Amino acid sequence: MFKKTLISLAVASSVGLTGCFDSGETGANANPDYQITNPDLTGKTWPLFNPVTGQLPLPNDLIFRSDNPDTAINEADGSFQVADSAPPVTTALNQLSGASSIAPAVVQFNGEIDADSVDSRAFILANPEDPTSVIPNPNQNVFLIELEYAGGDPVRGLGAGESPTIPLAITAQVAAGAAPQDLSGRGQAEAGAYLFSLTQSPEYVAEVVSLDGSSAIRINPTKPLNPFKRYLVVVTNEVLDVNGDPIVQDPLYRDVADPDRVLGNPTALAPVRRIVDSFWEKVAASFFGVPNQARPDDALTESDIAISYSFTTSNDQRVLQYIADPKAFFKETILGSVRFEAVSDAREGGETDFFALNTIGNNAVTAADATADGQADQLVGAFTAAQLLPTPT
Repeated sequence: MFKKTLISLAVASSVGLTGCFDSGETGANANPDYQITNPDLTGKTWPLFNPVTGQLPLPNDLIFRSDNPDTAINEADGSFQVADSAPPVTTALNQLSGASSIAPAVVQFNGEIDADSVDSRAFILANPEDPTSVIPNPNQNVFLIELEYAGGDPVRGLGAGESPTIPLAITAQVAAGAAPQDLSGRGQAEAGAYLFSLTQSPEYVAEVVSLDGSSAIRINPTKPLNPFKRYLVVVTNEVLDVNGDPIVQDPLYRDVADPDRVLGNPTALAPVRRIVDSFWEKVAASFFGVPNQARPDDALTESDIAISYSFTTSNDQRVLQYIADPKAFFKETILGSVRFEAVSDAREGGETDFFALNTIGNNAVTAADATADGQADQLVGAFTAAQLLPTPT
């Protein structure tokens, strides 16, 4: 009963995305069939992006299981749902309650790209001999960006329209002396040391591999990603194809990213446009302020984005603890709801500052701790009496 509960809360409301597409098994929304006849696209290479046919980078927030209105239960439980076909990995994917914290994110292309043009380093040393010369990498063109929600819940936060912040951007500000402390409690010296550590040991590395005769960028975490967090993947057009030409946007991605373009299937694609144009690209452009410090005369903008998308990591690593200690599950769930509601109420009241919202959430959790502890005890007692709790064997 615990496997998918935390990540499944309110998935059905997530920006209207769930339920937008029929199951991959039906193919009922497989139209329109985009025919690429634009001469500007002839011979071009792009990252594949087609939510109508399920041809998407994986993992991806667009493939959450949707609810079947013809049944009495809500199938929108936070797990993935893709067409169960070759390769067999799709079968395993459908059993997940979110993205793995250790598996790579994979962006596949329609052709071959130049592996030497791919650069995922977030920070570098301007002078390799000087450990204090840390700067953002001006040549970074593949990004894996962790997001943080003041409400503490990336799934419900997305559905409620809560704007996330970017912890690494705050750390960079702290290291530069523009803010007193980052979200991990680092001061300026500690923040600078952390950024230096990224020059020596990046938290992810992008590599180019071949899949079915075409290229794919595989973004490999060098340490486990944080559980129950949303991550934004961005690839810019500074990645080159094997002919030395910049990659371009998938024709369908181009259509959903540009609000002025007419959608061929507005019923299916309008919700995708909302998340691409209003969320993914806006957050990516916000983070570009970090590398742009090192490239002021050639700043990255939204127009440089070849693809952006997000995924949310699973919280399954907590399942064993919850089985052994059901009270922890109940208490954390109660306090999570308390935090989210407090932040939501503050947002509805007009508060927009992340740090203010984060403080409101922290204070609400502290105030509710004793009550939540008692409620959790009561729930454990009730579930135990009803023999509804799992029994470890």
